[in-house]
Amino acid sequence: MRKLIVLAAAMLLSATGLFAGVLMELDRPEASELQIGGFELMEAADVEIEAVGRRSDDMGRNWFSSDRRDNAMSVAAWVLRSDTREPVWELSYDDSRSLKGSLRRGSEQMRLEPGRYEVYLFSHHREHHWRQQDDDDSLLERMFKGKVSRIEDDLPECFIRVTTRDRVRSQRFEPDGAMPNTLVRIHETGDSQFIEEAFELTRPATVELYAFEERSGRHASDYGWILNLDTMERVWTTDDRLGRHAGGARKNRMVKDDVQLPAGRYVLGFGTDDSHAFPEFNATAPLDPLNWGITMLAGQGFDRSAFRTIDRPEMIPSIDMTRAGDGEVLEAAFRLDRKSTLHVRAVGEYSSRDFFDRGWIVDASTGEVAWEMTRRNTVSAGGAEKNRMFDGPVTLPAGTYQAYYMTDSSHSYVDWNAAAPFLPEAWGMAIAPMEGARIEKLDLDEVEADDNVLASIVRVSDDVRERDRFRLDAPTRVMIYALGEGDHGEMYDYGYIVDGDGRRVWRMDYDETRHAGGADKNRSYRGDLMLEPGEYEVVYVTDDSHSFGEWNASGPDDPLAWGITVRAQ
Repeated sequence: MRKLIVLAAAMLLSATGLFAGVLMELDRPEASELQIGGFELMEAADVEIEAVGRRSDDMGRNWFSSDRRDNAMSVAAWVLRSDTREPVWELSYDDSRSLKGSLRRGSEQMRLEPGRYEVYLFSHHREHHWRQQDDDDSLLERMFKGKVSRIEDDLPECFIRVTTRDRVRSQRFEPDGAMPNTLVRIHETGDSQFIEEAFELTRPATVELYAFEERSGRHASDYGWILNLDTMERVWTTDDRLGRHAGGARKNRMVKDDVQLPAGRYVLGFGTDDSHAFPEFNATAPLDPLNWGITMLAGQGFDRSAFRTIDRPEMIPSIDMTRAGDGEVLEAAFRLDRKSTLHVRAVGEYSSRDFFDRGWIVDASTGEVAWEMTRRNTVSAGGAEKNRMFDGPVTLPAGTYQAYYMTDSSHSYVDWNAAAPFLPEAWGMAIAPMEGARIEKLDLDEVEADDNVLASIVRVSDDVRERDRFRLDAPTRVMIYALGEGDHGEMYDYGYIVDGDGRRVWRMDYDETRHAGGADKNRSYRGDLMLEPGEYEVVYVTDDSHSFGEWNASGPDDPLAWGITVRAQ
């Protein structure tokens, strides 16, 4: 399918003069084409706007819907005032009359004040084939016999024309959608884009944001944000603002907002998924398609001397576990010589209440999780709703740490089963030092072993029985941490401990476990046990399904510990 944008550059007038007749005309669109033209009036004029468009094929399916105007025109036409970005006329289903088949005609006479005006003609090609067989009409086709026509036959008859009988001074121009008082602008944003522009404010200021988003329900597929570079925190985003309908398809949303920013360094960003962006909108385009993206304008009392654009600092990770594919367990170790704030960027897959691809950081000396991705601390990563991202500061005490990133068997870098995130290559986790921090990367075998660990059987796979032994020379209280699979009062993956005489001194019983995160059958036990001096054997048993790296449901919150660890207290 050919998709393109046609600008009316060839129609520019070389000089301004008295003029009566056609101010602007766009016609004969091709399938999936956006035509744009502009004319400027130096004085007020009475004009007539007329257009022939095409109702959407969805109208047949939604004929009895109370909201027939939404996305009703598959060939749409409208006129926009350049300085306000507001429409002055639009061809709509309700304000037009049927010509033949799917074609509709609308017109209106009005008075236009001096200024610049933009004319749009948009066609998207999303034909529904109602015919069940070549020689058999479907029920819908029989219901609307004579009211449906092929889009290929209709396009040559579609147009929009603006004319005047007044002799007025006018000229044509090539619209670019620019607005006065613009500070930073990301516009005409296409599919699969991630664009950031950095700026600095030396004094607090109020800025006005004019942004678009593609939103279905609560989820925004295309959206904009502001990131504070000094704290690495998002201070504003359209993703948590519903905005208002931006014209065209229901999923086109527009946000206007005044935001007060303290002095500091910031990034203005906008990201899109793999469909419905400029100019290749897969449903009716918004009324201001040239500004699909985000624009930051000077707000009330803005002092331009306090503003300047800067280069966006590049994240140079000390720990890079990105571009993670299916079924991977990525590990890295590092040491901090002082309390430090790190920049962590982690992108993963979240669905319902669990992460299937996620990153976390463990204190190597205690085995406790120091930081992890959660639903609350992540934001939309763009693309599919299940793509989530943490991109911000993490402060850790001095010490040795292990970083982990793990994926399940689907939807990861390169091999997506839904729309990819804005930054597909960031799938995984990266860690970089922020100002004043220093990360010493370690080999995994450099991480000091915990001297208190008496036995450890972890990362256990299907259908195994593993053993480990330890000896106690004095009465000792031990801490047992075990994860396994259990359901309906029975454990299928579990651990137990026997003494030197073969007597079982502890077993992982279902009633003493609790939910370990993920699927309900993931169970964990953490508790103390007093043991007398002697020899002991730790055993861990799994059945033929749902174990480390081979989950048949959502894995636990601490998947690497699947098994049993015994530590002296």
